[in-house]
Amino acid sequence: MRRMTAALLIAASMTAGAAAQDTASRSGPIDFAQYPASDRFQGRPAAPNFATTPEEARFRSHIEAAQRQHGVNFAGAYTIATWPCLSLCVSVVAVDARTGLVVRAPEAYNGLSFRRDSRLLIINPPERIPPDRRADPPAEMRPEYYEFTGREFRRLDFPDVNATGVYRPGDPLPSLPRPPTDVPGTGWGSGQFGAQTGDDQPRR
Repeated sequence: MRRMTAALLIAASMTAGAAAQDTASRSGPIDFAQYPASDRFQGRPAAPNFATTPEEARFRSHIEAAQRQHGVNFAGAYTIATWPCLSLCVSVVAVDARTGLVVRAPEAYNGLSFRRDSRLLIINPPERIPPDRRADPPAEMRPEYYEFTGREFRRLDFPDVNATGVYRPGDPLPSLPRPPTDVPGTGWGSGQFGAQTGDDQPRR
């Protein structure tokens, strides 16, 4: 009986330890390398197809210009395109270079960061927050982290939003640690708070 009790206690301890380790691994920094792109598109991008997002057709010139200037710059087979939505933000879409599918992304108020070899999109990157405001940044500057599935952008640091689609004032803020403030970016944009991060220059 004692041996059985000891075995059960050991098994419970191992299970609890594994669960704690799994929780710790999920609560670590969100990094581009954790969400690698599986595709590497080469060739001329397809024209944008607005069949499922007709409201974006009004901004065709911005989207086509991004395709011409940047080519594939996100998730292996997509182009991130932006344009000013109001005086303080930019609208963001991802365009499939293979099919032209246009997928709307969250709006950005303080820039965005992404890479061609990753499915991670960072809205309002932490390195864009002024040093004197990083301790308690205003709502429009708070970083948001999304995984791109090819059809939608799913929130990583506050997954409850994926169920409701709405972030309400008073909801608890995300608790996952932020990436280091030197996360590289590879994009470009426009708007007072919408300039995308990155050292590379657009291709002409």
